[in-house]
Amino acid sequence: MAGIERLVETASLDFGRLEKATDSGEPAYMRYDDAFDALTVLTVVPATDTTVHYLSDQVAVLYLPDSHHVVGFQIEDWVSRFLPEHVTLKRLWDQSYKSKDVGELVATVEKVIPKVAKELYRLTELMMVPA
Repeated sequence: MAGIERLVETASLDFGRLEKATDSGEPAYMRYDDAFDALTVLTVVPATDTTVHYLSDQVAVLYLPDSHHVVGFQIEDWVSRFLPEHVTLKRLWDQSYKSKDVGELVATVEKVIPKVAKELYRLTELMMVPA
């Protein structure tokens, strides 16, 4: 993370909106980019303008630039590094690939997304507190 310059300090970000959304299971959007090996989970519509704020070399939060409300996660090296290190998330992730047809896949993913968001929040909570 040596070469990454933060636009704002972690302490100035408001994690309340993300915490509330992950606790309540509010609708979330999830996208995996296999070329980049990154997972993005958002609690706002994906077209919303967000800024990336790295908490570690592979874990970032996404926040609204005007209000500093954190509204999502971006996890790099998702399949290659992050999932193998986090068994609970790997189990949830693998659930979404066991579907036999499109309808079952959609239903499974809709159930998995809030669980993934909640587990990501739990795993990254300590990183959100400035050192």
